[in-house]
Amino acid sequence: MREIPLLDNDIAQAIQRGAFIRVIVSSDDDDVLVRHALGCRIADDRNKVVIFISAGYSASQFIQLRKESAIEVEFSLLAANQCVGIKGRDVRFVALRSDDLDLIEKYRRIFTAEAVALGKRESMARSMVPEKFTDIVAVSFTPTSAFVQRHRHAPGAMPDKIA
Repeated sequence: MREIPLLDNDIAQAIQRGAFIRVIVSSDDDDVLVRHALGCRIADDRNKVVIFISAGYSASQFIQLRKESAIEVEFSLLAANQCVGIKGRDVRFVALRSDDLDLIEKYRRIFTAEAVALGKRESMARSMVPEKFTDIVAVSFTPTSAFVQRHRHAPGAMPDKIA
C-alpha cells in the first residue's frame, strides 16, 4: 500500500519556490541549535524532504542530527505571510544531485526578489541566503508532522527581524 504524503501539493510547491529556512535541532543539554538552510527539494511522492546546508556553518548541528536522527525545519513564506513547520525522522546525509546547485541558486534569486518586493534592501536579503558555498550538504528526512500558520505582522510585510 502506498503511503499518503503528509505534505499536500500546494505546500510542497510553496516551500520549494523560495522561503527563509531555519533548521532546528535539540542538543544533548537541551540547547536548541538553529541554522539557516540554502534551499530544499521534495520528492515527487512528497514523502521525503531534502534541505541544503553549509557543512562548515553547521558542524555542531550535523553531530546532533547524526545522533538524534530527528529534525525540525521552518519555512517562512514571505509573500504569503505564512510559516510552514515540518518535523521529521530518518535523517540521512545524501549526495547532491547534478541539478541541486542550480536549484539553490534559483531559490536564492526568488527569495531575494520577494524580500526586496516587501521593502528590504537587496544586500540584506542576499545576506540571508548567501550565494557562494563550496561545502553544501544535502540532508534528507521523512516528514512526521507539519503545520501552517500565519505570521503576526501585516500581510505582505516582512518582519524587521527573523530569529
